[in-house]
Amino acid sequence: AVILCVETSSKNCSVSIFNNGKIQLLKGFDKIITIEEGVINGGFGDGVSSYLLENGYRGAIKRLGLPDSYVEHGSRNQILNSLSLDNDGIKNKIIDLYASAKEEVLER
Repeated sequence: AVILCVETSSKNCSVSIFNNGKIQLLKGFDKIITIEEGVINGGFGDGVSSYLLENGYRGAIKRLGLPDSYVEHGSRNQILNSLSLDNDGIKNKIIDLYASAKEEVLER
């Protein structure tokens, strides 16, 4: 099972949504993917993964977002496409996450 955590607004989104026992719900998922249109390092995905790891989560976490480096100028769609954060890019990253998990199981 997989759950997607998506940042919808940097003003309104907070990792505190996982407080008060809600972390138990997420522990039932073996893969969690966070998606944000901000920089990954220090962003929403970092907050979610830190909180989960500090609270005993043992599954796979994949953070999708902007790199902490220079990004070429362009339209929003051009930038997301170049970073594989468009629909197809996100779909492929989810498929890759499942494929790598399957490979790990087969190697055991």
